Amino acid sequence: MENDDRPRPANGFVPPDFNGWSVADLRDHIAALRADIARAEAVILAREGSQKAAAGFFNLPKAPPED
Repeated sequence: MENDDRPRPANGFVPPDFNGWSVADLRDHIAALRADIARAEAVILAREGSQKAAAGFFNLPKAPPED
């Protein structure tokens, strides 16, 4: 069992200790991180699209004044 006394960041992410990892393990880890980044970027794009759609809905152009 490891005794990890490193302080934990506020976001809860603790970087792994790469000591003892093989090159293959490191490459697999990088691939998993890249997949997670792509997933997060897709969520960002979806949320930005939703925000733009909502902004377009609530900021309708005003009708011209009637004469």
